[in-house]
Amino acid sequence: MTKYRIVREENHLTGTVRYIIEREKSFLWSKSWTTELGLDIKQNGPIGASYYDGALYKLNRIKVNGGEMIRKGIVNE
Repeated sequence: MTKYRIVREENHLTGTVRYIIEREKSFLWSKSWTTELGLDIKQNGPIGASYYDGALYKLNRIKVNGGEMIRKGIVNE
């Protein structure tokens, strides 16, 4: 099971706050966190929001869909 977390990032120079979603990655015995979430969409930069509720909503959508953010189906043949 993939673990995710939301990190609060505060920029003291500009006075802005961002909430960024991170994914836990592991190799052998070491573990670390990355902003590359391994989703099936092209991801440029971190995914998050300027408010905690927005980041939590996106995180829940990622968890519910198991990282598959795009669904395709045949409509008519």
